[in-house]
Amino acid sequence: MTALATGTWWMTHRRLTALLRNPAVVVMTLAQPMIWLFLFGELFRKVVELPGFGAQSYLDYIVPGVVVMNAVSLNSFAGMATMDEIERGTLDRFLVTPVRRGAIANAGVVEQALSTAFQSIVIIALGRAAGAHYPGGPAGPAVLVAAAVLIGVVLAALSNTLALLVRATATRSSA
Repeated sequence: MTALATGTWWMTHRRLTALLRNPAVVVMTLAQPMIWLFLFGELFRKVVELPGFGAQSYLDYIVPGVVVMNAVSLNSFAGMATMDEIERGTLDRFLVTPVRRGAIANAGVVEQALSTAFQSIVIIALGRAAGAHYPGGPAGPAVLVAAAVLIGVVLAALSNTLALLVRATATRSSA
């Protein structure tokens, strides 16, 4: 393994350990998609009776949307953790270690990708338990998870970049 991959692994491990020590965060981030899925799924279940509606049930229609919206909402705020690390001085402490800077940046994105994959699988499984059907056999949900992770990685990287730029700009303007 290269130094970048090893550093990314350990920095991601640190972030995931912190996340797992606070399971309330995982539960709360799954609460919103569950509300979307089951509240709106029940409220709009009669939509399938409209002529031209392409799905067998409203859950078939809403589950992929909930997965993607969860990826968007979860990863759009990934930079907040980076800003928190900057404010607490954690990032400064990591910058003086032998870990490559790319590994520090990659860890947040990898952690978000793993969280997005986990939450997407949970949403798909709960949708399946509620009666949703997915086209394409097992490949259908796998493609949906991959698309959600890809969207999440892009948004997490943009959010982290923005957090670093905003913090750097705020530092320069206050000096």
